[in-house]
Amino acid sequence: MFTIDGVPAGNISAEDANIPEGDFGSNDCFTSGDACDELYIARMGAGCDCYHFEGIIDDVTISSYENDMWEPISHWTFWEGEGGDTGDALNDAAMNRVGTIHGADWVMPDGSIVAQAVELPNDEFLVLENIQEGDTLLFYAELDEYTFMTDIAIYSWSEIFYDDWEYEENMLFDAYVGYDRIPAPWDYDMELTSYWGSVFNSWTWPEYDVMWYSVVAKQDIEELEIIASWEVAAAPPSLDEMTQLFNGVPITSQTVASDRNSWDASQEYYYVNVTDSLTELKIETYGGKGDIDLILSSGGPIDPNYYYYEEPYYDEFSSEGMQQSNIAWSTNDGNGEEVNLFDVEPGIYYITAFTYRKASDFTIVADFTYAPANADPSTAIELQDGIAYGPMSGYNGLDQYFFIEVPTGTERLEVDLDGGFGEATLHMRYENTPTASEADHHSAAPGAGDKIGFNNPTPGKWHIMLDSESVFSGVSITASFEDLYVWEYDGTPIELFNDEDVDGLSAPAGEELYFYVDLESRAEELIITTYGGEGSLYITADGEVDYGDFFGFDDFDEFDFLEEDIFE
Repeated sequence: MFTIDGVPAGNISAEDANIPEGDFGSNDCFTSGDACDELYIARMGAGCDCYHFEGIIDDVTISSYENDMWEPISHWTFWEGEGGDTGDALNDAAMNRVGTIHGADWVMPDGSIVAQAVELPNDEFLVLENIQEGDTLLFYAELDEYTFMTDIAIYSWSEIFYDDWEYEENMLFDAYVGYDRIPAPWDYDMELTSYWGSVFNSWTWPEYDVMWYSVVAKQDIEELEIIASWEVAAAPPSLDEMTQLFNGVPITSQTVASDRNSWDASQEYYYVNVTDSLTELKIETYGGKGDIDLILSSGGPIDPNYYYYEEPYYDEFSSEGMQQSNIAWSTNDGNGEEVNLFDVEPGIYYITAFTYRKASDFTIVADFTYAPANADPSTAIELQDGIAYGPMSGYNGLDQYFFIEVPTGTERLEVDLDGGFGEATLHMRYENTPTASEADHHSAAPGAGDKIGFNNPTPGKWHIMLDSESVFSGVSITASFEDLYVWEYDGTPIELFNDEDVDGLSAPAGEELYFYVDLESRAEELIITTYGGEGSLYITADGEVDYGDFFGFDDFDEFDFLEEDIFE
C-alpha cells in the first residue's frame, strides 16, 4: 500500500507497476554493477533508468504489515539540504545505510531551488558575487561540542541600493535561522533583522549541533559577505574525575590554587546524585583560608572561565524575593559560600568550586531537604507551645500546613518565622484551612522573618499556611502562648536595634511617636521600614550624615550635614 502525507493512495499490483521480469526490474542489474539488493526511490529500478518521479519528496517511510499493524522499518528524511547523499534515519546507527542522490536538487518546501548548502568554517569570511533577486542561499555551521558562544554576520553591497540611500525601506535580503533544521521564510527558529544592509546575532551556550542560515535576495546583490564564528570551552571532566558529595557528609581538607601567571580561575568539580524530589538542594563551603566561590548547576558542570553570568537578584524589601534558576552562584569573600536550588527533580547536579587566587583546607558539604510531609491540609503538622519546627525550605507553588490547639484562657497567640533567607508569608484561620486570599490573619513583613501575633485568641484549632511567591530557606516556625500585650506610648523615644522588629504599634490620628537609632560606628546605609496594620502613617527622619572622604577630601569629616527625608 502506498500513502501520501499519511493518506492511503491505493495498492499497486505487479501488473499495474509495469515491471519487467527479473529481480528489481530486470536481469540487467546483474551486469550493471548493482548487487540487485538496492532500494531505489523516485525511479523504476536497478535495470531500468526510467519512470522518474517529478515532484517534491520530503521524506519516505517504508513499513511492514504484520499482526494487523504497519511497523516502520526504514525512514529516509532527506533533511540534510546539501551534498549528494542521504541516510536511513531509522537504522543509521545500526546498519549505516547511506543513499546516493542522482540528478535531484535540494529545494525549499515551496519548490524553489536553493543553492547548494555551503559550510561556513569557523571565523572565516565567505564572499559571494552577483546574486540575483529571488535567489535563496543556504549556509550551515557545524558547531563543536562545548561551544559556549557563536555569532553570525552577513553584509551586502549593491551600487543601486546605496545610491538611493533608502536603507530602512529597501533591505537587500531577508535572513532566517534554523536550529538543527533548514529554515524557510514561513518556518524558522529566528528571523534576523537587517540594519543598513547587514545582520548580526549572537548565541551563548547553543543547545544544537548545526546552525542553518538561509538568505533570500530581495534585489540584485553585487557582493555578499558572511562569517560565522564560535568559541569552544574546555571539555568538562567525567563523573569519574569528580568527587561525589553525599547528603550531610562533609568533605574536609579541600584546596584549590590558581596559577599566578593566568587570568583564568582554577577549579575543582563535585557532583551529587539526587534520587528523590527535593524541596531544596544546598551546597556549603566553610573553614580554611583563602577565597573559594561556588557554582551549582544542572545539565552539566559550569566552567567560570567561559560562562557569563549575572548575580541572582535579591532584594529583602521586594515581594519578588529570590528567583529560581537551574544555575546558582555564590561569590562572597572568603570560604563561607552557599548555593541553593529549589524544587529539585531527580538527576545529577554539578558543583564547581573555583578561585582566582588560592583556597586551602576548606570543607564542602551537600544538604538535601526532601519534599515536606505537610504539603496538603490533611497532613498538617501540629505545633507545640514554644517549640520551634524546622528548618524548612519552600518555593513558589509549595504550601506547607500547620495547626495549633489554643486552650481556654490564652491571653495572646504568636506565630513567628525565624532565620533563613528569601520570602515567606504566614496565613492563619480559625477552624478552617487558610488560603492566600481567605484568612483571619496575614503576615506582611518583607523577607523570611514574618510574624503574626494577637491578643485574646478564640480557643480551639488555629490553622496555619506557610507559602512564598519566590523561595525561602533555613526558616523555622514557632507558635507560642504569651502574656497579654498592651503597648502604651508614654512620650519617651524608643530605641531601635539592628534588624529587630517593634510590632503591635497603634496610635490615634494626630499622635506623634518618637524613635531613635544609636550607631556605634559608620554604616553604609540606614533603612527604617514600616509594614502591616491599617491606617495612614507618615515618617520623618533627621540626623547627621558623615560623608567621610566620599568626595575625595580627607578632611571632609570636619563638616556636618543635616538631611531630612519624609516617607509616606
